[in-house]
Amino acid sequence: KVLKGVMGESRRLRVLAAAAVVAALFAAAHSSAFAFVPLFVLSLFFTALYERTGSIFAPILCHGLFNLFNISMVLIAGVQC
Repeated sequence: KVLKGVMGESRRLRVLAAAAVVAALFAAAHSSAFAFVPLFVLSLFFTALYERTGSIFAPILCHGLFNLFNISMVLIAGVQC
């Protein structure tokens, strides 16, 4: 919400700019150059979900399901971390 308040006059432009900044921070926080672009896109999805629902719980649930899916795939594949 803070970023949306300081970036431009158009609400749409503020939301898009804030979403891009947050997505970049989210992707960078995962410290993987290989996964930066997919995580950036995933973060944009989470942000759109938040904007659409007005609730933080929907993106948190989706993030948890995404992590659960990835952990399941690692366990099924038998990859050692």
